[in-house]
Amino acid sequence: MLENTTAIEDAVDHIETAVETSAPARSVRDEFETIWRVAGLPTCHLSRYADGTYKASYAMRAWDTYAATRKWRAVLGAAKPRG
Repeated sequence: MLENTTAIEDAVDHIETAVETSAPARSVRDEFETIWRVAGLPTCHLSRYADGTYKASYAMRAWDTYAATRKWRAVLGAAKPRG
């Protein structure tokens, strides 16, 4: 488990560095979806309604948190299933 967490953190750190140096036109939503995929979260949960909201409730919760904070750890925290 620790190896998986470290691998995810390393990959996301790499993305954050790339995002910081990439064109400013890159959208926040693109950043969020990239983090989601690198973390190994289900990509099927990134499907959206016509208004842009995610169909999966925990993806929507994670998006709201990321849009407000721009911190990748917030995506992982919000994406944890509640139950």
